[in-house]
Amino acid sequence: IDTGTTLLKAANTCLKAQEIHVYATHGIFSHQPSLKKLSNRFDSLTITDSIPQTKLLQNMRILPCWELFLTAISTKFLA
Repeated sequence: IDTGTTLLKAANTCLKAQEIHVYATHGIFSHQPSLKKLSNRFDSLTITDSIPQTKLLQNMRILPCWELFLTAISTKFLA
């Protein structure tokens, strides 16, 4: 997620949805005002910690991905 524009457009097509939850791998958020728009529009926003976050939203959850990377690297290169 960079600016969140595509997510907001997708949400507008789901007008009858009771809840909208977003799951993404990389939260870039290069346009800070987009964070507030995302916070207001989605029930939850879950991203990995592949990019460090300096500002978290009330409805944002960070999933650690280091263990996944460690397993993938050790399986591929250390096996």
